[in-house]
Amino acid sequence: MVKTFKISSKILKTKKNLRIFIPNQYRGEARVLYMHDGQNLFDRDSSYSHEIWDMAVQTQRLIDAGLIEPLLIVGIDHGKYRLDEYAPFDNKKIYETLKIDHVEPFGNLYMSFIVNELMPFIEKKFKFKHVKHNTYMAGSSMGGLISLYGGLSYNNVFGGLGIFSPSSWWNPLGLEALLKVKFPSFDQKYFVVCGENEAGTNNPKDNQKYVKTIKIIKKYLKPQVKNLYYETYEGAKHNEAFWASLVPSFLLYINKGPITNMEV
Repeated sequence: MVKTFKISSKILKTKKNLRIFIPNQYRGEARVLYMHDGQNLFDRDSSYSHEIWDMAVQTQRLIDAGLIEPLLIVGIDHGKYRLDEYAPFDNKKIYETLKIDHVEPFGNLYMSFIVNELMPFIEKKFKFKHVKHNTYMAGSSMGGLISLYGGLSYNNVFGGLGIFSPSSWWNPLGLEALLKVKFPSFDQKYFVVCGENEAGTNNPKDNQKYVKTIKIIKKYLKPQVKNLYYETYEGAKHNEAFWASLVPSFLLYINKGPITNMEV
């Protein structure tokens, strides 16, 4: 089932909407996956494109089949300033062509909210303590970028990261600067993917900016982590249908092994 909650954040100075998937097998022990753009995970009516990752159905199916352990999914709705909320470095170039209201990037505050306010809220609500190897985060596009930032900045908190079609074409130098000063821990698992037709134009020049992004990420992560899944997919576009198709592969990748050391 999927339940909705609200949490007040002193860090972000706002209330955040949460959509939480609770597996049928939940008995007080579960892994936890934090996901961005909660509007696009479970409910077609809330999705901007009416396409979703179908996380509840796909996850429950894998649990029922005994392929993964019970998994709570905490979907965090994005706010009004999504492109700034998920930006960990300068994003002015986005607004050179996109004429919408915006503020200064505050991805660092958003991640602080997740770790220092949301995670304690989840622990209290579901009566368990987070353990790194049972705690994950994932997102797509800007959500993929902030997942990367969160995994590097809190490499003692998150054991697995899903980085789907990460968007940083607007500041590749900022991405490289980030990867030069923040590092993963060797035991983290990274799932890094993108399509080869992200722009939907079948024009290599249009699509190279996304492929270039994950090549940069691979370059820095590969020597530093034990587990890195990296792949580009021919013909795949920048949309929920593509990301949803990879959900089983991602969940199987990060959920290997039994739940251990969970403090109930």
